[in-house]
Amino acid sequence: MFGKTYDLILSQCLTIVVMALAAVGIVGGRSELFAQPRLEVGLQAVDVSPNLEAGDPIWLAGLERNRAATEVHDPLYARALVLRADRKMIALVGVDSIGIQRPTVLSIRDKLKEFDYVLVASTHTHSAPDCVGLWGRSESESGVTKSYMRKLEEGIVRAVRRAASVAVPARAVYGTAKDQSLLADYRLPNVFDSVLRVVRFDRISDGKPCGLLVQWNAHGVEPRNNMRISRDFSGVTVDVLERRHE
Repeated sequence: MFGKTYDLILSQCLTIVVMALAAVGIVGGRSELFAQPRLEVGLQAVDVSPNLEAGDPIWLAGLERNRAATEVHDPLYARALVLRADRKMIALVGVDSIGIQRPTVLSIRDKLKEFDYVLVASTHTHSAPDCVGLWGRSESESGVTKSYMRKLEEGIVRAVRRAASVAVPARAVYGTAKDQSLLADYRLPNVFDSVLRVVRFDRISDGKPCGLLVQWNAHGVEPRNNMRISRDFSGVTVDVLERRHE
């Protein structure tokens, strides 16, 4: 079931990766460099995949209800980027999730009071646990599993603190690329953003990249009747980028 779909996803992700690399001048293209001598940058990832053997069913969020996860196809992560400069510290977190509700975000911020601001965003994968409550066994039943929400929140907090602990002096390179052919809108009016935006962080000590922040606008893909945990196309994109920069 995942074979042909993931072949297509991988092909599209490779295109996105090339765009991302070109955007910041790694394989060509143009970029603009902003020197930040006092900027410190730290990046860390924590596995936040659910334990499917814990007893509670894990309901997958997305198009269809009543999808209890049967296995983990690829792990889910909370990825944290911490920026520290001029006695200010902020964290940007990307979570492999359909979406994180405001009360959860506020609880996370409350645990990270040493930060001036914490932003939590989701990749909107349709193959991760329901964190909203719309995709349970039936229309009248929430799909949120409290034990998983505790694990998710703890994982996000851990990722942020780990990122802060490994922050190093760095500078930022910003670039963009555009390919309208990769996106479509099946609803009228046709509105979408085909610009890919990338920030590359280079260590001051040796000039080598220590992390990438990639922003791309596309909805998650959900194979019909899928019952497996997955990060979707964004996960494949991250994997390819990490392999290229190991």
